[in-house]
Amino acid sequence: MSTIGVENHTENVPPSSPIHSSRYETYASNPANQVKSIVTARFTTVVGFFRTIYGILNVIALVCVLISAGLADSNTARLTDGLGYISNVKISAYHTRNSILAFAVIVLLLVLVDTILYATGFIKRLPKIFDLIFMITMFVMAAVLLILGCCSSAWAKKGYDTKVGVGSAWGNIAAAIASAIFLFIAMIAIIANYAIRICRPLQRDKY
Repeated sequence: MSTIGVENHTENVPPSSPIHSSRYETYASNPANQVKSIVTARFTTVVGFFRTIYGILNVIALVCVLISAGLADSNTARLTDGLGYISNVKISAYHTRNSILAFAVIVLLLVLVDTILYATGFIKRLPKIFDLIFMITMFVMAAVLLILGCCSSAWAKKGYDTKVGVGSAWGNIAAAIASAIFLFIAMIAIIANYAIRICRPLQRDKY
């Protein structure tokens, strides 16, 4: 066979040859590799955020607000208000309970939005003014949690003044006190979180 024949044979390799098959397999495997790399990058971003002080404080705030909302019982609040004439505390336990539930939902949504934005890296698509507005909003929510914590403490005092029975009464008072404590912890976590962000801003490119 001549040299020309060998060259023509090499150039006219059929599509089913190993050369074309390997190229086809390489191109076919690219989408799967891309999806895998995207998922891995997202997972790394989420884990990286929760390892920071910001992610930890967000989790603390979420847990504490949930516990405070769970401890606020409507039946106990109504009973305490029904015997309110015995106590000098004029704060309505029932309205305090409803306020705790309402603002707990608001704070939960805000903290979840903040966590999702940074954990997924979507924050990079938003303008920087969003951070300032969000920080102001969270500081306002922290002030609200402080007020609710004080009201919950007054609820506990009112419950102590109007306690009926032994076991259930002390349990209800303890629930109101615990609700106040967890509200204070959530408030501190939120203030610490965003105060740190002011002193050491989060790097948007990192998340």
